[in-house]
Amino acid sequence: MRAELSVAELTADFQSRRNDALPLLAKLERQTGHLQTALQTVWRWKGGALIDLIRRHDGYTDVNPTIAQLQQRIAVLRWELERKQRDDESEERLDELRRQIRDLEAQAYHERRYHIHKPGQSDASIYNWQAVLSKLDADCLVEYVSIDDELYAWCITRNGDCTVTTLGSTSTISELLQRLELKNLNALRLNDEQRQQRGETLIRDARVLLQRLYRTLIEPLPIPVEGKLLIAPCAPIHLAPFAALWDGNNYLMERYLIEQIPTGALLGISVPAGPSGPALVIGASADGMLAAVQREINAIAGILPDAQVYLDDPAALTALHNLTTAPRILHFSAHTTFDEEPTIFAGLHLADRTFTIEECYRLNLAGTELVTLNGCTTAYGMESGGALIAFQSAFLIAGAQRLLVSLWPIKDEPAAGLMAHFYQNLMQTQSPAVALRQTQRDLLHDPALAHPAIWSAFAVMRR
Repeated sequence: MRAELSVAELTADFQSRRNDALPLLAKLERQTGHLQTALQTVWRWKGGALIDLIRRHDGYTDVNPTIAQLQQRIAVLRWELERKQRDDESEERLDELRRQIRDLEAQAYHERRYHIHKPGQSDASIYNWQAVLSKLDADCLVEYVSIDDELYAWCITRNGDCTVTTLGSTSTISELLQRLELKNLNALRLNDEQRQQRGETLIRDARVLLQRLYRTLIEPLPIPVEGKLLIAPCAPIHLAPFAALWDGNNYLMERYLIEQIPTGALLGISVPAGPSGPALVIGASADGMLAAVQREINAIAGILPDAQVYLDDPAALTALHNLTTAPRILHFSAHTTFDEEPTIFAGLHLADRTFTIEECYRLNLAGTELVTLNGCTTAYGMESGGALIAFQSAFLIAGAQRLLVSLWPIKDEPAAGLMAHFYQNLMQTQSPAVALRQTQRDLLHDPALAHPAIWSAFAVMRR
């Protein structure tokens, strides 16, 4: 049944019904002391739909011409809607565009329902404890799970130790994160001079909340005092800035090298191999509104001299879809367009159309080491309860090994500077997680960028 369902359907009713039983089962297994079995149930719960799609993906699976035509029309209309909203078009015209988009999306979903996908093969071994443990390349995997408004953390070390810790109410944690979000927004509204003048006060205020989050999410865990952490978040902490959690003396990234993963179950499946070509760098300045994008793209092009570069160029997406070899690095810098409710037709606002999350699923990125999404909250969708409506899931399904995504919006000027630092460090280390950590350390020493709202706005996600 699942093999015949579309991506949209997987993220909606079918997935939610399937998942009703699994958290209850995991809770019962934990209560009876079967921690490893409970964790395997958690992996099935958190990763089942995503892993099914990864295992089915073989590159350009959506060749149905009707679907392709609908996708292009939707993307063009979304781009037009975004532009007319900026130009203060009449509400009547905007509503008409929204109606056209909804109608086309409904047609696209209908076509998908009858478009046969290649059947997936179920394999319980990918949720096997030993299979995942054999590929754990961190000192500790921390798998967070929310069950009945309680947050739990399974901790698995390299040598196979497994523990589970109850961390408290998810409602309380959500409230802390909302308060931190307001603090961050207040800091980000200020210019560099204002932030420097009030720097110590702003940072001290943020650290109060960051320390409370540290005491809730990290301090109770039986993890080493330093090393490498692989963190698998869940709702409501997908957008938590783990790098910036404050222990009273240090930020978490000063003690640990941190990567994130949708679920540890992904370690049980192989990362697709394939030849990789030159980097592909795509930027869109939103008709000049994002003035720093041009400087960012030029800086990256200087660091990656063999890169194919498209700046405000309508040919960018054609080049992306026509790739015969996956780029080693794929970089986007653009404004993001999201709806109030998560949808796979949200995306990045490029030169003449929107590049949607849905399109990512049709890319063949086997061999791509890194996808960078520099835009406002490109970690969008993971908090929705339907984690397949997210850039991270789409690019991982397409074959990317790692992603650099933003947890909240920051201004294009500091984001451009952070990206230049990141790629300089990446060329020296060849590891996105190490490069991001060094970039964060560098920015801590710049008074204009030392607030956690700036330097911890990005995270590395892996398969």
